[in-house]
Amino acid sequence: MTLRLAAFALVFGACAPGPTVGVFDDEALLAELEGYTTWGSPPGWEGLRYACDADHGPFVRLYANPLAIRGLELGSSLPDGALLVSASFQDPEGTPKLLTAMRKVRGFAPEDDDWYWSQLDEAGTRVAVGGDIPACAACHAASDGHLRHRDGPPAWSPADCD
Repeated sequence: MTLRLAAFALVFGACAPGPTVGVFDDEALLAELEGYTTWGSPPGWEGLRYACDADHGPFVRLYANPLAIRGLELGSSLPDGALLVSASFQDPEGTPKLLTAMRKVRGFAPEDDDWYWSQLDEAGTRVAVGGDIPACAACHAASDGHLRHRDGPPAWSPADCD
């Protein structure tokens, strides 16, 4: 009888859904962001870059964790756990303006390619707003995998932004 029960559990256990996706929240994001300034930058985004995008500030520096870098190098969809951080500055001297992050969380928001969006304080120590942020999703929606300027930054100059 025990053998039959074991076989039943094996057969029907294989049909059961896989492990549920863990809860991802602002606290988990902050833990993953620790040391982000030591990460690399997406290809073409090295160093401080001029940007017209008023949502992120006139100057940005992008960081990406190793999962994101690898996905970008392969040109593939970014995997669960990929994390991109945009440090935004008011001027080329590096006066902080805003810190934003987008983290791929499997099953979080399928309609938005599973991105968990967040806006943090200037130091990156507290999440001001995080989760499903419609403004972030809407701005990124037209981009491949919700990644704007995936192939590198546009060649913006101050004259382009007037």
